[in-house]
Amino acid sequence: MESLEVLRAQKGIEVEATSTFRVHQMTMNMERNSMQDVRVRRAVDALINRQEIVDTILLGYGEAAKGPFLPSLPFAPSFEPGPSGEAAAVQYLNEAGYSLQDGVMQKNGKPLQLVLLTYSARADLPLIAQVFQSDAKRIGVAVEIRQIDTPEDYMASNRDWDLATYSNLTAPRGDAGYYLNATYHPDGALNFSGAEQPELTAIIDKLNQTVGAEERAALAEQAASYVHEQMINSFILHPSTIVAYNSEKVKNWVTTRSEYYMITNELDVQE
Repeated sequence: MESLEVLRAQKGIEVEATSTFRVHQMTMNMERNSMQDVRVRRAVDALINRQEIVDTILLGYGEAAKGPFLPSLPFAPSFEPGPSGEAAAVQYLNEAGYSLQDGVMQKNGKPLQLVLLTYSARADLPLIAQVFQSDAKRIGVAVEIRQIDTPEDYMASNRDWDLATYSNLTAPRGDAGYYLNATYHPDGALNFSGAEQPELTAIIDKLNQTVGAEERAALAEQAASYVHEQMINSFILHPSTIVAYNSEKVKNWVTTRSEYYMITNELDVQE
């Protein structure tokens, strides 16, 4: 981010940014005892200061997320803003049986301690983890950050963690099917949360058997609403794609929301 102004100052360099189909999310490991309580998961969600993260870590190059899909997509639900902030998080934890004693959030004498995975392949994720750790500390929740190299391999093979910052494309082809199947179906390759809710699985199975665009959008919206209601994962932000190129040499470049289709038959590089 710091080099953007340097790039803009160079002759012939164009810098463009656009919203993307990518989302940075907080993956919840629902196989861990503490995370099996939806009120604890809602407390985690309430602690995430999305706009502050967008403004400070991404310097405004992003959009606070309300769900996995960009609000402009036809299958993105319109969520009513829920309670957020430290007070809301404490309230959720109180409802789950936790209380703050001597500066430590605990239940039955056992402190609430969370292990948060992150990885450096996307440089903003460790920073997001640090912000969350700091915010959680203020309400007496200890968060241990663990840096891992290959998140998919680690999360699939190890269940010794509670939360993970993770980034995923949710609609690379403008359709929700890939993300919902991979992330929330029991057989999904990216179902790191261990989600296995029959009601949600039934919605996804029906989506897989549906062809019509409107019907698919309605089912995808239903699935995303279920994920939000049960707080299976929490969604932080949609990062912008930032591109810098030499406009004197690169011709017909188009900065698109998809990360897969930027190289086209019209793109040309001239000497």
